[in-house]
Amino acid sequence: MCLFRWSGLLSLALLMASCGGPPAAAPGTRMVSTEAVRALLADALDGAPLTRGALVDRLGPPLRTRAAGPDSLETLVYHGLELMLHGAAPGGLARMALTDARYTSPEGLRVGYAHDYVRTTLGRPTEQAPARLLYAKPGPPPCTLVVYLEADKVSRLEWFFDAP
Repeated sequence: MCLFRWSGLLSLALLMASCGGPPAAAPGTRMVSTEAVRALLADALDGAPLTRGALVDRLGPPLRTRAAGPDSLETLVYHGLELMLHGAAPGGLARMALTDARYTSPEGLRVGYAHDYVRTTLGRPTEQAPARLLYAKPGPPPCTLVVYLEADKVSRLEWFFDAP
C-alpha cells in the first residue's frame, strides 16, 4: 500500500513539473532575440522595406506560416512575434505584433503592463474601445499602434503599416 501511494505521488509530481513553466521551443527552432526584434521594429517604424525574404534572413525560418484568401496577408509566426505581409508583390510588412513579455516597444511597453502605465507612457489614445487603445502615428511611415487589453493589462501590441 505504501509503495503504491509513493509511486502515485511521484507520478503526480512529475506530471505537475511537466505542465509548469514557459513553453519550450520546438525542436530545431530558436527563439528570436530581443535585440533582433527591437532592431526590426525600429526599421519598420523608420519605413525600411521589409519583405518576406528580408524578414526570414534576419529572424530565421518561422515556426509556421498562415495565409487567408487569394490576395491576402501571409503571417510569419515566431515565439511571441507575428509578422503579417501584404499579399501583393513585393509583399512588404503590413502588421507586426508582440505577444510575449520578452519584447518591448520603442516606448518601453510590453505584454503584461497595466493599462494605466500605457496611458502614462503614450498619453491619450486616438481612439479607445473597451479592450483596446489605438494610437495613430503620423510617421513617416504612418502607422497605427493598437494596444490590446485583457483584465486591464496589455495582452498584445500591434502595429499596422500602410500598404507599400
